[in-house]
Amino acid sequence: MRAKILFVAALLIGTIFADDRTALEDFYNALQGQNWDDQTNWLSERHVCHWFGVTCNQDQNVSALVISSNHLYGKIPGSLGQIKTLEYIDLEDNFIYGNIPEELGLIQNLRSINFAGNLL
Repeated sequence: MRAKILFVAALLIGTIFADDRTALEDFYNALQGQNWDDQTNWLSERHVCHWFGVTCNQDQNVSALVISSNHLYGKIPGSLGQIKTLEYIDLEDNFIYGNIPEELGLIQNLRSINFAGNLL
């Protein structure tokens, strides 16, 4: 029984990581990641915790996205709201335009957002 519970827990954690990766890949593509000044490890096989600007907590869940002054250009995708463990987003001084996605308001742990110096 214990092995079954551990297996199910591992599947759920794997799904969370996959959802975080997918949301971050959407973010990268929507904001023209190929043109960023620093795109270290983005879209690589490395865990997202090793991607430039991504910070994770001790459980390896994404807790912060801090990518300031890095030539991000475009609209923030609503899929970013799928990262339920996000606490901080700092995308200051880029070229982000459009509306702030409503989905970000659904992240219960989100404490701080900084979009200063953008076109929002």
